[in-house]
Amino acid sequence: MKSWASSTLLGVGRRQQLGRAALAVALVGGLVWALPVRRAGQEGGHHGAHGPGLDPFERAGVSELREGHRTPALRLPRLDGGMTALEEHRERLVVVNFWATWCEPCTAEMPTLEALWRQYRRRGLVVLGVSVDRGAPRVLLEPYVARLGLSFPILLDADLSASRAWRVNGLPATFVVQPGGEAIGMALGAREWNSAEMRGLLERYLPEPHHSLAPGLRPVSPLTRPEGGLPMATIEQSIEVNAPLRAVYNQWTQFEDFPKFMEGVKEVRQLDDKRLQWKAVIGGKEKEWIAEISEQRPDERIAWTSRGGAWNAGVVTFHRIDDSRTRVMLQVDYEPQGVVENVADALGVVKARIKGDLERFKEFIERRGRETGAWRGEIQQGQVDRRKVS
Repeated sequence: MKSWASSTLLGVGRRQQLGRAALAVALVGGLVWALPVRRAGQEGGHHGAHGPGLDPFERAGVSELREGHRTPALRLPRLDGGMTALEEHRERLVVVNFWATWCEPCTAEMPTLEALWRQYRRRGLVVLGVSVDRGAPRVLLEPYVARLGLSFPILLDADLSASRAWRVNGLPATFVVQPGGEAIGMALGAREWNSAEMRGLLERYLPEPHHSLAPGLRPVSPLTRPEGGLPMATIEQSIEVNAPLRAVYNQWTQFEDFPKFMEGVKEVRQLDDKRLQWKAVIGGKEKEWIAEISEQRPDERIAWTSRGGAWNAGVVTFHRIDDSRTRVMLQVDYEPQGVVENVADALGVVKARIKGDLERFKEFIERRGRETGAWRGEIQQGQVDRRKVS
């Protein structure tokens, strides 16, 4: 197994890197974590005794780290705005991936990280992609992220301070941090992060499907479905809007305008800062429910879940592409009710409907040229921050 003391820049030939020597030298300048690694056949580590043969870390190609070492802090700006800290996800399993746009092995493994994130984020998994492109050039990063369709948070290590703290000496470098905040494994070089072997390792540190998360812990996507309900359906769609990030976000906060571009929505009435009363036709039947906003961060995301009626939950995120373009990503989780909705879901009707809603939203704001209004308040863990209501 490889350790963090390895000094080889994996996966990228040195001759191919001559044109990028300044960047590479900053990463491989002798920085070493020198943390002990549990090798095959040694006792200890983060799991019990293994039977003969390879253990889950070895099968996944991840070096297991001994307990008791210090895991560095991590707090960096995000590509889409705001800050993210590893400490915020202390009760989750976190995969921290250091990468760069010029690193070919990084690009090769990115789709597998995205697949891993999409598969397990509702079970609490967090993927943090840390770009070590010096200066965090948006002209390179934003097209790269958009081209690969990455939806997990992208953090910017513009001055390589995080890379130095984590003793990154090769790319890609990926660390597995267990709930509680302790790094338990690392991998230098590209891996297939959604492989059966990798899933077998990571699932050891995730709650069971539909299992409640720790008290007070916010789900990555909205709340899990009610116990005893039908299997939950999840739909994800995104669209690029030719309007600035602020304007796009502001328009989405005008919930009572939703019937103007959402198919089947007859009325949305805002009861207070975080509660909305919906009336809509679903599967040929009129339904009503209350949606409660659990999280709202200006220019970043809005998450909600229903209270009574047709159960659904979702999160919409906003990502700046450039000064005049924004990507809107929408995830809706819902519980099909009755034969009509089950058949509709099987035929992709619901997915097409949500796709159409996004297209009509895009047309609505682009045609107007400006938002109809705005609410710039914040909601965290279901509580309205009165200091930031505007």
